[in-house]
Amino acid sequence: MGAALDVVRLALHSPALRGTEHSLRRYALGSRFGWAAIAQEAATCSLELTLDYVTRLPDMEMRDLERLLAFRHARIAAFSAALDDADGPFAFEHSRRCARAANHRIEDSAWTVLRQSMLLAMWQRPSGTSVLADGVATTAFRSAACKNCSWSVYDWDSFVERVGVLLQGLPRALL
Repeated sequence: MGAALDVVRLALHSPALRGTEHSLRRYALGSRFGWAAIAQEAATCSLELTLDYVTRLPDMEMRDLERLLAFRHARIAAFSAALDDADGPFAFEHSRRCARAANHRIEDSAWTVLRQSMLLAMWQRPSGTSVLADGVATTAFRSAACKNCSWSVYDWDSFVERVGVLLQGLPRALL
């Protein structure tokens, strides 16, 4: 049986099975046979997949599926907590104050819509690669201006940088 498993293990590294669309199969096999590195790489790759009611999951042990779902959920929960933390990296977006004149209150609907859009994107694909993909929400956020002084409310470049730092700090290992 050892030689057959070696062939399976080699096949999991082949270009034909390296794509995102095969990541769940690679994860299931890696987990089943105790190949931690393969399972971890496949779980990370599977973060690009949207798991919904039509996704065909390969046969796997429930504990392995739970572990994969816990990994995905941990990333989503950490991302959500950071966005919701009024004292965290997105404190300014929560402040509802103009960057130019702190006594000017701003309407935060652009931040609220972008935040919701980002959370939805994370729930769909916990890799985080699509969190800023909603063109309508990002355009509204980028163009939001203080009604009192017409100053741009949000610093887009700083915001994108902070989102990137947040994504880099999300859990990277199976739980």
